[in-house]
Amino acid sequence: MKSEDLEKQNDLLYRDVDRHIKYVKDKMLKHRWRYRVSKLAIFFFGALITLLTGWQVLDGCADIENCFFAQENIVLFLSTSISLIVTIEGFFSFRDKAVAYRIFLFELRRLRDKITYEYDKSPEAYYEKRDEFFAEYDKILENQRTIIEESFEE
Repeated sequence: MKSEDLEKQNDLLYRDVDRHIKYVKDKMLKHRWRYRVSKLAIFFFGALITLLTGWQVLDGCADIENCFFAQENIVLFLSTSISLIVTIEGFFSFRDKAVAYRIFLFELRRLRDKITYEYDKSPEAYYEKRDEFFAEYDKILENQRTIIEESFEE
């Protein structure tokens, strides 16, 4: 829920919460995309290894030296690629980061909805509770900072 009135008034708290929502949403989508691409690459290369190994077993290229390229090298390359992709995905934890950003995004949207509801109900009441909203916003940011710091300690 967005408030056009608060956007027009350039309310700093509302603008900052909205800016964080957009930023976190982009980060979440990027990590989710990276996770899906890495999984697809793993499936693709795994299937290709099976295909090439099966081709070699079925005697598709009986004399390796006379082949245009050595299948053993391709299988080795693909196996190495899979290992590299799994390592990168495991190292950067794209899925876990996407989940963390999704939770952060949920909390920010919930705060924005509270701000908008309070403002729509009564602008005076919003300005009276503005310090409470800022404290909640600060708590959300502190929780996210804690999550980020703990992820680097592992």
